[in-house]
Amino acid sequence: MNVKTQGYRGRTRKMATVESNDPNMPKAVIRVSAQVEPVIMFAPFNKLVLTTTVGKPARQEITLTNLFTKPVEVVEVQHNLGDQVKTELVIQEKGKVYKVVVSTTAERKARLSGWLRFVLRNAPASYTSMRAYLHVWEPKEKEKGAGGPPGPRPIERANQIH
Repeated sequence: MNVKTQGYRGRTRKMATVESNDPNMPKAVIRVSAQVEPVIMFAPFNKLVLTTTVGKPARQEITLTNLFTKPVEVVEVQHNLGDQVKTELVIQEKGKVYKVVVSTTAERKARLSGWLRFVLRNAPASYTSMRAYLHVWEPKEKEKGAGGPPGPRPIERANQIH
């Protein structure tokens, strides 16, 4: 039995049913359990969240560190977040540490979820990926009569996860 572990991390369980022509045991279940260790570690987080308002560019940096016993190269960064997102791959230590700068020009409203894919060379898998989110929203219009930017939000709302 061959189990592909790409996209899995941590404790993973798989099972397969084997059918045979043996009348005493026409079916048998095989269970496999493994601890899947990642080849690449992401920092500071294992997902990208890029949020800003229209007209205000934003960027975030991700560090990729090779955890494999041999050098692994990150050779390309791909994404499916559209033309407002650009990526730049910076080699910090070839085969070991890479920095990816993800930026948005924030030209128009967008609310997208997708992925960043890191194409690998000399690795057990051809790529690794992470979830990615882009949220560009229209700034709130100033209220009539307001003389400046809006005041602080109440603490209850400011601490909510959106």
